[in-house]
Amino acid sequence: MIFDPQKITNFKRNENELQILWLFGILVAGKNSTIAANALEKLLAKSGKQSPFAYLKSLENKGKLYDHLVDTKCGQYNRIHKAIVQSLELPLKSANLETLLGVHGVGNKSVRMFLVHSRPNQKVAVLDVHLLRHMREDLGIETPKNTPSKKMYIELEKKLLEVIEKSGKTFADYDLEVWKRYSNKK
Repeated sequence: MIFDPQKITNFKRNENELQILWLFGILVAGKNSTIAANALEKLLAKSGKQSPFAYLKSLENKGKLYDHLVDTKCGQYNRIHKAIVQSLELPLKSANLETLLGVHGVGNKSVRMFLVHSRPNQKVAVLDVHLLRHMREDLGIETPKNTPSKKMYIELEKKLLEVIEKSGKTFADYDLEVWKRYSNKK
């Protein structure tokens, strides 16, 4: 398997691994992690020794990337196509939150997932359905069931960051622990 969502945290990723994590973040929006990981596997199955971005760029240059996305059955083809095309020149090792948020169709949750699980000492929260549920059920913080609007995201993130800092855990460990606990519940 090219990507295992259960082992998402790695602060020593090489460029190819960063590209895979970023692509996973683009694909996972609106899907569960297993479906997104499988779509990523199909998307890059014929990349050979090329980096993920080089492979996808070659498909785009031939006018075949969009059709390849359709073949992978990843859904949200227009959003994903635009996001990938805009991502192909990103300096993933150094791009900051604002730069990453500038990519079409990539929001707060995906960018923060990428940052918290690829760079040490990131003080951001990945407010997915699992962390939002944790905040409601375990912390007594009122949250929506799905990823909130930008303004509400920032407000809720601030509350959760205080909790995480007091827990003594890293932001990545806290996120992964909650994700594993709630994603395995039926």
